[in-house]
Amino acid sequence: MNKKIFILFLITITVFSCKRIDKTNSQKAEKDVTTQTETEHYSGELIMSTLWFQRAAERRALSYQAFNMAKLSLDKKLKEIDSLEKPAIVVDIDETMLDNSPYEGRLINTNESYSSKSWKEWSGLAMASAIPGAVEFCNYAYDKGVRIFYISNRKADETNITINNMARLSFPDLSLSHFMLRTDTGSKKERRAKVLENYKILILIGDNLADFDEVFENRSDNYGFDTVDKHKSEFGDSFIMLPNPMYGDWVKAIYNGDNKLPESKKEELRRKSLISF
Repeated sequence: MNKKIFILFLITITVFSCKRIDKTNSQKAEKDVTTQTETEHYSGELIMSTLWFQRAAERRALSYQAFNMAKLSLDKKLKEIDSLEKPAIVVDIDETMLDNSPYEGRLINTNESYSSKSWKEWSGLAMASAIPGAVEFCNYAYDKGVRIFYISNRKADETNITINNMARLSFPDLSLSHFMLRTDTGSKKERRAKVLENYKILILIGDNLADFDEVFENRSDNYGFDTVDKHKSEFGDSFIMLPNPMYGDWVKAIYNGDNKLPESKKEELRRKSLISF
């Protein structure tokens, strides 16, 4: 190989290497931008619902309304119950008894999506406030001899810190046996059945339909609307619903049951689900 050919060979190799490095850096930068954009979309999706939950007086009014209805229903059911039956109520915890919207605020401000690590940082503080009307209603029921069972999909290893949080807020009936947090499944069917072995459940209170009955767990057909319509007489009576626009199975229904879709696909499905004219 003569000198000129050798120099041309070196130049070609150098140019090819530089192009390859530029392409790799470009792909990395594009990936970083995509990741940032997807996170920003997630924050944009969450910010208005979180602001509504934290700042809308209407949300506060709806919470009081729910617990006022729960009192009326409880009084009616206590008059109807058999004297040999032991009355109980079953309540969800997050966004039903406790307000965790500051955690959603943190996700927005740090451009993060949900993770068990960041959630544990929040729940470990035991600083969640009470949903308006929740403490008063639980004490109202407890004073009437009604036992309270807290069935939540918080993980079981959060039980003690959850009890500490709720004790600080003066919730009643906080013995370990009355807390049924998640172990191996998110379905609450078996935990409700456990309560029913010894108690008559008069009312169930939650922010998610699956807090009430397993028939609501499948929303693949018409977002679960038809199932709700079939049970419409139970809402405000046996089922007391709290508002939560921030997260829940209703969101998963929009994503066809898959919360792990890329943000771009989620955005597509959100727009597809909108009703417009």
